[in-house]
Amino acid sequence: MDIEEELALLKNDIALKHGVLVGDDDPIMMYVTIHQRLLHSMEATQKAILGQYKADILLSNQKQQTKFEQQAEQVLNAALAASNKLITQTIDKHIHTVTQLLFKDQEKVSPALPTKDKKFISGLIIGLIGGFVINTTILLFF
Repeated sequence: MDIEEELALLKNDIALKHGVLVGDDDPIMMYVTIHQRLLHSMEATQKAILGQYKADILLSNQKQQTKFEQQAEQVLNAALAASNKLITQTIDKHIHTVTQLLFKDQEKVSPALPTKDKKFISGLIIGLIGGFVINTTILLFF
């Protein structure tokens, strides 16, 4: 609704409620005009403030999202590191156990071999097991 229609409705309301006809040149109409102008000015100001507030909220949300993403990444990296450490410890424990069993079995099978040969054979076996474990680990993580 434009200003002319609003003024016509206002004049009609005044005539109906108060029984007074108000013309376009009546001093009271200056008040209406000033009031409307102030309302439009305030509306524009409030829209500008609201637009700035919306922009600030969006910026704050983006910062929070970035912060939460960084924290989530840190937690995941810590969990991955802990998991890798646990896997490495478990593999080391099993290598140690297998090595001990191999030494015991070697003593039973070849007690007459010199210590130098036993160490060489043990080293070969440990190398083979270590290579297998490293290859398996690489396949697990990559």
